Amino acid sequence: IQTFVSTDGGVTFTNVSGSTPPQIPNSGMLRIEYAISTTKNTNNMWTIYASCSKGSNDEFYTSEDNGQTWYLIGTETSFFDPLEGEGGFANIITAVPGQEKFLLGGNDVWLWEKSIGTVPPFGQWYQKTMSSLPTSSPVYLHENQHEMKWDQNGILYVGNDGGIVKSFDGGNQSWIPHNRGYNVTQFYSVAFNKYGH
Repeated sequence: IQTFVSTDGGVTFTNVSGSTPPQIPNSGMLRIEYAISTTKNTNNMWTIYASCSKGSNDEFYTSEDNGQTWYLIGTETSFFDPLEGEGGFANIITAVPGQEKFLLGGNDVWLWEKSIGTVPPFGQWYQKTMSSLPTSSPVYLHENQHEMKWDQNGILYVGNDGGIVKSFDGGNQSWIPHNRGYNVTQFYSVAFNKYGH
């Protein structure tokens, strides 16, 4: 998987992936998800975040110059494993509007926040949900995150294997299910014989 960047509205693209820093890796990846900041940074450029799944040893990157150079800001360890080996299936990332932060959804939801004044852009990780807790917990969220969208009022909508959830505080500690009797069946496979049965 390779990463291409266009700065002219899609007329031309530049391959910014490779095997050496400050490039984003181009080998061993199963899936890469990107998020772009909603406002320009102090360099008058867009900040881009990337969640790179390898199935194991997942890595997370940020670029503060429109995707030209990339910095590693997190890698999977025994103590930090937000995608929990499911990054090819549950892997979504969204920039927090107007801030130098992003939310990462794998099995649970994690927040990355840039440390002020750091160059390269290092920061801190915070786990925001735990699917293993009782459903009555304010930080419970059903596992396997697949979509994150913000509305004009700063409300975050999350789609996961349990349905649809809203957060009114930017994914901090407010997760409210909005399924209203939502009931579906997910088919993983089908089969038939030569007679069409």
